[in-house]
Amino acid sequence: MVEPYDHRFLNYEVPPFDHVVPTTENIARDIWQRLAPHLNVGRGRLHSVRVYETPDLYVDFSGDDACSG
Repeated sequence: MVEPYDHRFLNYEVPPFDHVVPTTENIARDIWQRLAPHLNVGRGRLHSVRVYETPDLYVDFSGDDACSG
């Protein structure tokens, strides 16, 4: 999961950020979209994705909604 982002310039090297601004909210949404197909099988479900900007500033994404903390 880290590989698509690791040591990359998101704006040029990581779709969809070549045409979507890589805000914390958009990064959380993209991670959700990458993980959900692998985890939402059988009885398992992805509950949320949390992306931190700073130790006390983060975004939680839970499917269609995002909540900032």
